[in-house]
Amino acid sequence: MYTDDKLKIQSLAKTYIQEHVNGGQSQKQAIAKLRDVSEASFIKILQYKPTNEGTEISNEMWRTVGYQVGWRKKNTVFVETMNAQTLILYYELAKEYGEMFCVLGLEGRGKTCTAEWYTRNMRGKGVFYLRCKRTLNKKYFLIDMLRSMGKAYEGMNMYELMAAVVYELGRMDSPVFIFDEIDKLPDDILMFFIELYNDLRYICGFVLQGQIRFEQVVKKVWNAESQDTGNCLAGLGAAI
Repeated sequence: MYTDDKLKIQSLAKTYIQEHVNGGQSQKQAIAKLRDVSEASFIKILQYKPTNEGTEISNEMWRTVGYQVGWRKKNTVFVETMNAQTLILYYELAKEYGEMFCVLGLEGRGKTCTAEWYTRNMRGKGVFYLRCKRTLNKKYFLIDMLRSMGKAYEGMNMYELMAAVVYELGRMDSPVFIFDEIDKLPDDILMFFIELYNDLRYICGFVLQGQIRFEQVVKKVWNAESQDTGNCLAGLGAAI
């Protein structure tokens, strides 16, 4: 691994620690959230100097830490296309007014790239990003939300996790959560999300983005549930 990459990872690691400390956690607690990373190895990365390659950290450990603090080997250049401008507009409206919007589009329209760029660019300003997965269950959906916020989640049951998400977002200034690839979210978690949305309406903004097939999922859920649920999901607005 090149020295430049190591320095980028080190910088991201320091930012990761600072964000958790600002959130009321210790360095030890922050490191404990990382998978397959010992405290000793993480501290070596924080103390790394290019002139002191003697304290060897394996390339695998550099990549393990780097991936979890936001480093990517391939550098991408963000270009503010018309699609990107549309997405950013929805992010900012959701953040300012605590509203929910859904933006759907075909693959390759820049949804993920824009969301990741905006989240990085707004670091520390209440902007959080979560990429949905088909394997998520309700508990890990909440854990991933808390992890995105840099908040503690260890040892909590479902009720406590839900309460923690509502509490942490409720005390922030105009937060917004961007859920990427929302079409991959299982139906039961989508219904569970509605409960969360109801608790945080006008407090936290939400932007759901994914592929156009998600519209069919919403219609199915709408038909299966009450009209209130349908009204909640009626924020389906933009297509890119």
